[in-house]
Amino acid sequence: MPKHVLLLSYEFPPLGGGGGVVVKHLCETLHKQYGHTFDLITMGYKGLPKEEQQGPIHVYRVPCKRAKKELCTTPEMLSYLVPALLKAEQLAFTKHYDIAHVHFILPTGNLGIALKLLNRIPYIISTHGSDLPGYNPDRFKLLHVLLKPVWSLFIRNAKLVLTPSESLRSLLLASWNGSPAKVKAIHWGIDIPSAPRKKTNRILFAGRLFERKGAQYLIEAVKLLKLKDWDVTIVGDGPMRQELEKQAKGYANITFTGWLPREKLQKLYAISKIFVFPSTAESFGMVIAEAMAAEMAVITSNDSACPEVIGNTGMLVPPKDARKIADALKALIAHPAEITRLGKLARKRVLEKFTWEQCARQYNKLYQTFSRN
Repeated sequence: MPKHVLLLSYEFPPLGGGGGVVVKHLCETLHKQYGHTFDLITMGYKGLPKEEQQGPIHVYRVPCKRAKKELCTTPEMLSYLVPALLKAEQLAFTKHYDIAHVHFILPTGNLGIALKLLNRIPYIISTHGSDLPGYNPDRFKLLHVLLKPVWSLFIRNAKLVLTPSESLRSLLLASWNGSPAKVKAIHWGIDIPSAPRKKTNRILFAGRLFERKGAQYLIEAVKLLKLKDWDVTIVGDGPMRQELEKQAKGYANITFTGWLPREKLQKLYAISKIFVFPSTAESFGMVIAEAMAAEMAVITSNDSACPEVIGNTGMLVPPKDARKIADALKALIAHPAEITRLGKLARKRVLEKFTWEQCARQYNKLYQTFSRN
């Protein structure tokens, strides 16, 4: 039976990174497959309409102090809460919602528990990584320490908490002493492009330019190898960009594109042969799965959810080890047939495990189970 869902997420395209993209594609697939409809309360931003219909999602953008599309600070997150709660109460007074779907424990868990107490709307939480203690200590360590009692309260009152990987589920359970049955892993899906036809000698990195994403180790590996016949493209933006550009100075084959629209990134996946993503903390690794779908040979770290995503279809290296990345690149470049073999295995794995249809099927069961009468 189709459900009317109140959706709460401070990130939604064009704001944020992979988290907002997940919200959009999951809702579109849930509507297409099962007829669910959504009212979304998200952050406002200059130039974006306060209210609009995007397919099955009615988007309400509330005033807040967000300054950048790609990044949101803790004070900016907090500025979203009061306007979002006021809008949620206004909507809940005039509309019937079967369930509230909260994305990110922090900051939006506040809204979930408020709706349960004030309006008796049950809620589930989808966690994305940075909202968990220990996942992103370079940005939110103090916040998690201060808010741990509140964080635990949000989880305890939710019907269920969903993580996009078993790795993230384990991290959550290590920080929360509640019932393991309260936490379930459901892999995100990705859009599956048509199989690419022709690739060039290009090594690709894509992600926010934070320290933990590891672009600096790729640059160091390329410098160790002194590659001449391969282009290296680094897609993304963030606080490390100037430092990374300085590190790459003098290497004409290393280029920085900044943030790219998804369609342009998809074109880069399609023409590139090797994807290097030496991140030390991933809740799922959306860009890894996207590269796999484009038949790229993947080199990634043997940490967090990265091994869970690539399985036996890529090469794993220790975190923060430029020499091991260089060794893996050298091995692949010396054996072009292995690049092709791994790329085809990777695409096959994505088609079997990481489609939006598979993800939506499991979320639909939860919507049916936990909706209020």
